[in-house]
Amino acid sequence: MNRLERLARRASIGIGRGGTPSGNSSGDIFMAFSTANDPGQLPEPAALTFTAVSNDDLDAIYLAVVESVEEAVLNAMLGAETTTGKHGRVVEAIDAQKLKALVLG
Repeated sequence: MNRLERLARRASIGIGRGGTPSGNSSGDIFMAFSTANDPGQLPEPAALTFTAVSNDDLDAIYLAVVESVEEAVLNAMLGAETTTGKHGRVVEAIDAQKLKALVLG
């Protein structure tokens, strides 16, 4: 498994920190890509070289992925507005103070 796959897998940990399970129909898809190591002019040479962070130094990056996804989930929850849907069903926006109390204990 390459480094980008390993980074993408950490996104599910960030979602899970918020208590969200990943169910059968959740549709969770995580992608990671890089724009590093430009091969230069086309056509590409027959052999390419690249520079990468060592496996030993990836722990801090993994943690950053987890924390950034967790933060994005919280921001999305707080950015949601009360919505009226089909048949007049109302879904209330999350109360920021209640969420803060739950998260911080």
